Amino acid sequence: MASFVFAPGCGPQKADSTDSAGGATDDTTGDEGASAGETTSSSVTTGATDTTGPGTTDGGDSTPTGMSTEGDPEETAGTSDTTGAPAGCPADDPATSAAFKVSLDAWPDRSDEEHLVDSLCDIDAVDVAGAVVITTLTCDVDGVARGAKFEFAVAPEGAVDWQVGQAVAFHSRAKNSEFSGDTALHVTLADDPSRLLVDGRDVWGVGLPVSEDIGPIHREIVMECTADDLGEEKNNELRYSLMSGAELTVWAGSRGSLAIDASRVFAIDLAQSGSICCHGDEERSLIRRVLSE
Repeated sequence: MASFVFAPGCGPQKADSTDSAGGATDDTTGDEGASAGETTSSSVTTGATDTTGPGTTDGGDSTPTGMSTEGDPEETAGTSDTTGAPAGCPADDPATSAAFKVSLDAWPDRSDEEHLVDSLCDIDAVDVAGAVVITTLTCDVDGVARGAKFEFAVAPEGAVDWQVGQAVAFHSRAKNSEFSGDTALHVTLADDPSRLLVDGRDVWGVGLPVSEDIGPIHREIVMECTADDLGEEKNNELRYSLMSGAELTVWAGSRGSLAIDASRVFAIDLAQSGSICCHGDEERSLIRRVLSE
């Protein structure tokens, strides 16, 4: 079985001696707009009912923090206003796991390490092996059936919310150089691109967007903290929200869940977001739609 490998980077460190604790609706049925459901995070607020408001659309994307095909997250590059940010960063949560892996089975001119994939696929299997969930696909590649799979850690909240027989839009990108890394995975239902199943990012050496829409989720940088004694490394605090009013705020190095409805959540692991070591800006995150237990 393939093993997880995180992108190289330096983890957050304590600063000084201070420790701190720590779009549019998803579909026409209002599934992602619901606000009920349990939450596990440092700061979570859930809304009461579906509300109308500014729409979120999935647009094209050519920057490393999103996906490069239609229906993928929209981004606005820049830096955050961090006035009043705390000096020291919260300690990392050891339960955070944003690693993911994509494997392609003999795709022409594409490898696991370097590829750009935009295909319609059918889910053949969803297997759990120890602490890892593996989703196996058969994809249409220029009229030829090709195999693929993606895998990541099982979420503490519950099992993934997709199943064998479903058709999905499978977007994956992997391209790395000496000065930047760019690995991204974005999976939605094929007949409903607003129904987000997975969004994973492992990027460095690029400016992180201040705000963007990831399917039905609006993501924004709230503030930053100092992650090293010299004040040169910074970690971001991010807010993820739905139009229903459901909201999750997490620091880099932590995780939580964003309520979709009474039985489903987005499990969000934010392993890194901010400026780190020699990589410049870096973000490692994983969002997956799961059934809450």
